[in-house]
Amino acid sequence: MLADDKLKGMVEDIMKEVVLVGKAKNVDFEPDIVEKTLQKAKKFPYETKTSFQRDFAKGDNRQEGDIFGGTLIRLAKEQNIPILTITEVYGELMSMSR
Repeated sequence: MLADDKLKGMVEDIMKEVVLVGKAKNVDFEPDIVEKTLQKAKKFPYETKTSFQRDFAKGDNRQEGDIFGGTLIRLAKEQNIPILTITEVYGELMSMSR
């Protein structure tokens, strides 16, 4: 995803939205956590997949989409925080897994 500017931007937006929700729940993040995480991700081999990607590709209904996406959406609503990218991606992934 980091090799494609559009996808990299989406990943960065998702991380920023996670930070917004976390901060609203009093999670203390390093000020540059998004950039540090992106730099760390660049060190992984190109073909590396997350556990979510592996489960989703296998059609495993027990994948982490609802755990992460659904929970973040619920928490954001409780705090009245718009998380447009997470909501869009979550919706697309869930419609594909049905």
